[in-house]
Amino acid sequence: MAVGTHPGIARATRNLRDDELRIYDATPAVNLTIVALDSGDLAWESTRPQGRNAINVLDRGSLSHLRPGDEAPVRLTFTIKYVECYKQTVNLPATAYEAIHHIGSAAGWVTTNNDNGGVYTLDMDFIITAPNDSSEESEMISFRKVHGDVNFTEGDEFNTLAFDGEAFMVEPEVLKVSSTTTTTTSTTTTTTA
Repeated sequence: MAVGTHPGIARATRNLRDDELRIYDATPAVNLTIVALDSGDLAWESTRPQGRNAINVLDRGSLSHLRPGDEAPVRLTFTIKYVECYKQTVNLPATAYEAIHHIGSAAGWVTTNNDNGGVYTLDMDFIITAPNDSSEESEMISFRKVHGDVNFTEGDEFNTLAFDGEAFMVEPEVLKVSSTTTTTTSTTTTTTA
Protein backbone atom coordinates (compact mmCIF):
# COMPACT_ATOMS: atom_id res chain seq x y z
CA MET A 1 0.00 0.00 0.00
CA ALA A 2 1.40 3.42 -0.93
CA VAL A 3 2.28 6.03 1.69
CA GLY A 4 -0.72 8.15 2.66
CA THR A 5 -3.32 5.71 1.32
CA HIS A 6 -4.06 3.74 4.48
CA PRO A 7 -7.83 3.43 4.91
CA GLY A 8 -9.23 5.20 7.95
CA ILE A 9 -6.28 7.56 8.35
CA ALA A 10 -6.91 11.28 7.82
CA ARG A 11 -5.01 12.60 4.82
CA ALA A 12 -5.87 16.30 4.85
CA THR A 13 -4.13 18.40 7.49
CA ARG A 14 -6.04 21.13 9.30
CA ASN A 15 -4.97 24.62 10.27
CA LEU A 16 -6.42 27.80 11.75
CA ARG A 17 -8.59 28.41 8.65
CA ASP A 18 -10.53 25.25 9.53
CA ASP A 19 -11.26 26.17 13.17
CA GLU A 20 -13.82 28.01 15.24
CA LEU A 21 -14.56 28.17 18.95
CA ARG A 22 -18.10 28.08 20.31
CA ILE A 23 -18.63 29.52 23.77
CA TYR A 24 -22.00 28.90 25.42
CA ASP A 25 -23.83 28.71 28.71
CA ALA A 26 -26.28 26.15 30.11
CA THR A 27 -28.81 27.20 27.42
CA PRO A 28 -26.72 26.90 24.21
CA ALA A 29 -29.73 27.29 21.90
CA VAL A 30 -30.16 30.80 23.34
CA ASN A 31 -26.72 31.99 24.45
CA LEU A 32 -23.93 31.14 22.03
CA THR A 33 -20.94 33.10 20.78
CA ILE A 34 -18.79 31.86 17.89
CA VAL A 35 -15.21 33.10 17.74
CA ALA A 36 -12.77 32.84 14.84
CA LEU A 37 -9.38 31.83 16.22
CA ASP A 38 -7.27 33.91 13.83
CA SER A 39 -4.10 33.50 15.90
CA GLY A 40 -4.21 29.72 15.58
CA ASP A 41 -2.82 29.14 19.06
CA LEU A 42 -5.55 27.33 20.98
CA ALA A 43 -3.82 24.84 23.25
CA TRP A 44 -4.89 22.48 25.98
CA GLU A 45 -2.98 20.30 28.38
CA SER A 46 -4.46 17.29 30.12
CA THR A 47 -2.62 15.55 32.91
CA ARG A 48 -4.10 12.11 33.53
CA PRO A 49 -3.53 10.14 36.75
CA GLN A 50 -1.77 7.47 34.67
CA GLY A 51 0.27 10.07 32.74
CA ARG A 52 2.72 12.59 34.16
CA ASN A 53 0.82 12.60 37.46
CA ALA A 54 1.63 8.93 38.05
CA ILE A 55 3.48 8.35 41.31
CA ASN A 56 6.84 6.58 41.31
CA VAL A 57 6.84 4.31 44.36
CA LEU A 58 10.28 3.54 45.75
CA ASP A 59 11.42 0.57 47.79
CA ARG A 60 14.52 1.51 49.79
CA GLY A 61 15.56 4.05 47.19
CA SER A 62 14.94 1.85 44.13
CA LEU A 63 12.05 2.12 41.72
CA SER A 64 9.43 -0.42 42.75
CA HIS A 65 6.21 0.31 40.86
CA LEU A 66 3.87 3.04 39.60
CA ARG A 67 0.58 4.16 41.10
CA PRO A 68 -2.03 6.45 39.55
CA GLY A 69 -1.63 10.02 40.74
CA ASP A 70 -4.19 12.76 41.33
CA GLU A 71 -6.59 14.01 38.68
CA ALA A 72 -5.98 17.53 37.41
CA PRO A 73 -8.24 19.84 35.36
CA VAL A 74 -7.50 20.49 31.68
CA ARG A 75 -5.56 23.71 31.14
CA LEU A 76 -6.88 25.74 28.18
CA THR A 77 -5.37 28.79 26.45
CA PHE A 78 -6.16 30.71 23.27
CA THR A 79 -5.77 34.16 21.75
CA ILE A 80 -8.32 36.06 19.68
CA LYS A 81 -7.99 39.27 17.71
CA TYR A 82 -9.53 42.16 19.60
CA VAL A 83 -12.58 43.85 18.13
CA GLU A 84 -14.35 45.11 21.25
CA CYS A 85 -14.82 44.08 24.87
CA TYR A 86 -18.45 45.20 25.11
CA LYS A 87 -21.25 45.29 22.56
CA GLN A 88 -22.94 48.62 21.92
CA THR A 89 -26.27 47.38 23.32
CA VAL A 90 -27.29 44.38 25.40
CA ASN A 91 -29.62 43.21 22.61
CA LEU A 92 -26.65 42.21 20.45
CA PRO A 93 -24.83 38.86 20.82
CA ALA A 94 -22.25 38.79 23.59
CA THR A 95 -18.55 39.10 22.87
CA ALA A 96 -16.17 36.42 24.13
CA TYR A 97 -14.96 38.88 26.77
CA GLU A 98 -18.49 39.44 28.03
CA ALA A 99 -19.28 35.71 28.01
CA ILE A 100 -16.14 34.73 29.94
CA HIS A 101 -16.61 37.51 32.53
CA HIS A 102 -20.42 37.18 32.82
CA ILE A 103 -20.97 40.88 32.11
CA GLY A 104 -22.66 43.17 29.56
CA SER A 105 -24.70 41.21 27.00
CA ALA A 106 -23.78 37.98 28.84
CA ALA A 107 -24.79 39.15 32.32
CA GLY A 108 -27.88 36.94 32.12
CA TRP A 109 -26.07 33.82 30.94
CA VAL A 110 -26.61 30.70 33.06
CA THR A 111 -23.55 28.96 34.53
CA THR A 112 -22.75 25.41 33.41
CA ASN A 113 -21.46 24.70 36.92
CA ASN A 114 -24.17 22.76 38.70
CA ASP A 115 -22.18 21.67 41.77
CA ASN A 116 -23.25 24.68 43.91
CA GLY A 117 -19.62 25.80 44.16
CA GLY A 118 -20.44 29.36 43.17
CA VAL A 119 -17.93 29.58 40.29
CA TYR A 120 -19.35 30.84 36.98
CA THR A 121 -18.37 28.49 34.14
CA LEU A 122 -19.07 28.07 30.44
CA ASP A 123 -18.77 25.23 27.97
CA MET A 124 -16.60 25.55 24.87
CA ASP A 125 -16.48 23.47 21.70
CA PHE A 126 -13.46 23.74 19.43
CA ILE A 127 -14.64 22.76 15.94
CA ILE A 128 -12.09 21.61 13.38
CA THR A 129 -13.89 21.40 10.05
CA ALA A 130 -12.77 18.88 7.45
CA PRO A 131 -11.66 20.53 4.18
CA ASN A 132 -14.42 20.89 1.56
CA ASP A 133 -12.70 18.55 -0.89
CA SER A 134 -12.31 15.85 1.76
CA SER A 135 -14.60 12.93 2.53
CA GLU A 136 -13.35 12.99 6.12
CA GLU A 137 -15.43 13.96 9.12
CA SER A 138 -14.93 17.10 11.17
CA GLU A 139 -13.89 16.98 14.82
CA MET A 140 -15.43 18.62 17.87
CA ILE A 141 -13.25 18.94 20.97
CA SER A 142 -15.41 19.89 23.95
CA PHE A 143 -14.35 21.54 27.20
CA ARG A 144 -16.85 21.58 30.11
CA LYS A 145 -17.12 23.92 33.07
CA VAL A 146 -14.50 26.32 31.72
CA HIS A 147 -13.38 29.25 33.87
CA GLY A 148 -10.42 31.59 33.63
CA ASP A 149 -9.11 35.06 32.93
CA VAL A 150 -8.67 37.26 29.85
CA ASN A 151 -5.64 39.49 29.26
CA PHE A 152 -5.46 42.34 26.73
CA THR A 153 -2.31 43.02 24.67
CA GLU A 154 -1.78 45.90 22.28
CA GLY A 155 -0.10 45.05 18.99
CA ASP A 156 1.29 46.71 15.85
CA GLU A 157 -1.14 45.04 13.44
CA PHE A 158 -3.95 44.18 15.86
CA ASN A 159 -4.69 43.97 19.56
CA THR A 160 -5.42 40.61 21.19
CA LEU A 161 -7.35 39.08 24.05
CA ALA A 162 -5.67 36.01 25.54
CA PHE A 163 -7.65 33.48 27.59
CA ASP A 164 -5.93 31.36 30.22
CA GLY A 165 -8.09 28.98 32.23
CA GLU A 166 -9.20 25.50 33.08
CA ALA A 167 -11.92 23.04 32.19
CA PHE A 168 -13.23 21.01 35.11
CA MET A 169 -12.50 17.63 33.50
CA VAL A 170 -9.50 15.32 33.25
CA GLU A 171 -9.35 15.45 29.44
CA PRO A 172 -11.50 17.01 26.72
CA GLU A 173 -14.21 15.07 24.89
CA VAL A 174 -13.22 14.47 21.25
CA LEU A 175 -15.92 13.48 18.76
CA LYS A 176 -16.04 12.94 15.01
CA VAL A 177 -19.00 14.89 13.64
CA SER A 178 -20.58 15.36 10.24
CA SER A 179 -20.35 18.76 8.56
CA THR A 180 -24.08 19.31 9.22
CA THR A 181 -23.47 18.99 12.97
CA THR A 182 -20.88 21.77 12.92
CA THR A 183 -23.25 24.38 11.47
CA THR A 184 -25.33 26.45 13.82
CA THR A 185 -28.87 27.74 13.60
CA SER A 186 -28.64 30.07 16.55
CA THR A 187 -29.47 33.71 15.99
CA THR A 188 -27.15 34.86 18.77
CA THR A 189 -23.78 34.16 17.20
CA THR A 190 -20.88 36.49 16.62
CA THR A 191 -17.37 36.35 15.25
CA THR A 192 -15.92 39.18 17.28
CA ALA A 193 -13.85 39.15 20.43
